[in-house]
Amino acid sequence: MTNAGRKQIRQWIALLERVSALFDRYGASVPLAIAFLNGWPTKVELSPHWQVGES
Repeated sequence: MTNAGRKQIRQWIALLERVSALFDRYGASVPLAIAFLNGWPTKVELSPHWQVGES
């Protein structure tokens, strides 16, 4: 393996460590932020609205 290959692997490992640390800190906020940026969900429907006939 060349020095360039080793350097690239070290950079990927360092990036993975940074992403992992950020996810540990902000992990719960990530799905919420993605949903907010996508504009979804705009409203929440509960199960009685989904029922078509008598249960």
